[in-house]
Amino acid sequence: MLFAIANVLSIARTTYLMPAFEVLGPLQISLGRMIGDITRFLVLFFLVRIDVHFYFHYAPVKKMQNLLSVFLQNIDRFLKGTNKTGK
Repeated sequence: MLFAIANVLSIARTTYLMPAFEVLGPLQISLGRMIGDITRFLVLFFLVRIDVHFYFHYAPVKKMQNLLSVFLQNIDRFLKGTNKTGK
C-alpha cells in the first residue's frame, strides 16, 4: 500500500511537466529534422556552386565561344528550316 502511494505521488510530481512536453516534444523533433534537411540542402547547394565556379574558371574561353557559336548556328538553321547542306 505504501509503495502504491509513493508511485502515485512520484507521478503527480511530474505532471506539471507533461503539458509542456506534449507541445514542445513534437515541435522539437520536427525542428531537429528540418535543420538536418536544410543542412543537407545547403551542403549540396554549395558543392554544386563551387563545382560550377571551378568549371567556368578553368574552362578555356575559346572552347566556350566555339560551343556558343555552334549552338547559335544550330538555332538559326532550325528557325530557317534548313539542314547543314543548305537545301
